[in-house]
Amino acid sequence: MQEFIKKESALFWLNPPANMGSVTVRDVLAARDARSHLLTVEEWTGLTCCAS
Repeated sequence: MQEFIKKESALFWLNPPANMGSVTVRDVLAARDARSHLLTVEEWTGLTCCAS
């Protein structure tokens, strides 16, 4: 705990982005199957994994 307290000053608040985008975690949770889940996660994150 003492080590964490010493390092705490290195932590700072990050403001959320002004636009969170049109896809949210709710869209991911609403996915009906694994493929739509993967495609929604890729759209949400802006990353592409393996849903060719």
